[in-house]
Amino acid sequence: MTLQDWIDRYEAKAEPVHFDGWDVHFESDKGFLTSRVAGDVLFMGDCCGDFAWIHDYCMERARESGCKTLATFTKRNPVAFLRKAYSFGYDVHFDAGGSRFLANGLWYWLLTERVR
Repeated sequence: MTLQDWIDRYEAKAEPVHFDGWDVHFESDKGFLTSRVAGDVLFMGDCCGDFAWIHDYCMERARESGCKTLATFTKRNPVAFLRKAYSFGYDVHFDAGGSRFLANGLWYWLLTERVR
């Protein structure tokens, strides 16, 4: 698939992709992801594709960047996200205190994992 194919798939189920200020990584057979470092946290942004590939790529980038935490916001059910993450053996945690409304006016749940 092309990057545009992956973006179309994401936008059909979620919202418009925003690349401004985010690093973009794409592999035609795996998907795409956006990420950025803020202090000692690597944030995973818009992404679509192979869950394990996205997570493992971001975890490696977090290690290389000296980050202590891998984090992502989701507007989807956080329990379902955690269930999927746990099924892969990832130690992801729900952060109620960090969950909030973002710039688009929608509520997002914050999920974090210690970089290992």
